[in-house]
Amino acid sequence: MQALSWSLRHPDRLRHCIAIATAPNLSAQNIAFNEVARRAIVTDPEFYGGHFLPTHAAAPAACAWPA
Repeated sequence: MQALSWSLRHPDRLRHCIAIATAPNLSAQNIAFNEVARRAIVTDPEFYGGHFLPTHAAAPAACAWPA
């Protein structure tokens, strides 16, 4: 959604935007799932502000989808 928003708001700053699996609007359930996934990643102790260490690259997936 952010890529679509940026491409509409700042077309002069983007050369290309390839949006995959998007929808014109989201249901409340879609928004909730996105927020759960976002929080799972951000609250991961190995997140380091978005700079995962190479040895812990699989941490977000393990956190978001526990076995």
